[in-house]
Amino acid sequence: YGVDEENKMAYFQAAKETAIRKHVYSVDWKGKQKQLSKKEGTNSANFSNTFDYYVLNHSTANTPPTYAIYDRKGKLVRELADNQRVADLQKEHGTSPVEFMEITTSENVKLNAWMIKPADFKENRQYPVFMYLYGGPGSQQVTDAWKGQNYWWFQMLAQKGFIVACVDNRGTGARGEEFKKVTYQQLGHYETIDQIEAAKYLGNLPYTDKNRIGIFGWSYGIYVLRVVVLV
Repeated sequence: YGVDEENKMAYFQAAKETAIRKHVYSVDWKGKQKQLSKKEGTNSANFSNTFDYYVLNHSTANTPPTYAIYDRKGKLVRELADNQRVADLQKEHGTSPVEFMEITTSENVKLNAWMIKPADFKENRQYPVFMYLYGGPGSQQVTDAWKGQNYWWFQMLAQKGFIVACVDNRGTGARGEEFKKVTYQQLGHYETIDQIEAAKYLGNLPYTDKNRIGIFGWSYGIYVLRVVVLV
């Protein structure tokens, strides 16, 4: 986020513990780090020019963003927005939680994924599956962060009886250099393999109907979809 030369500090965001969650940190000239954000989920910050204050943005996949101002000592100065109205709407409309999972492919590649189940979900039923895809280099869709307007679209689909799922294929971010750069000079190859394997995995779950799996992609996701064949 920036370097405070006067106080010999630098500020940054990192996914240190897991790819799906991010925190805000400071580090001094001697390499001593401090985690500034405290809540689990996704945290980002905007600092003042002097680094005396910063606005911290926090959200999870199931809780809308909150915004608050802190000083350089980490003391809360002011709450700016808590989005309580959105949280109330979630309760009013009976939204289903976003659940995180890990899919292991036949090549022993572990892929991060999330799933939203219908509100009246029953293990002994078989549900159609709607997969959502982007998958571009360095991107992430599987994060413990608020999904904005897409959140409500996914919730509507779940209320219509669909299981909604999303998988981050190889080439996406926050998984290290090897995972991200494996697609170099062969874009679309590994991404397609991973999405097909993810669809097969989802189709073999006891509560899904493998004959009713659809996949929707946008931008780079459309590029990947041109060769995806669901079996």
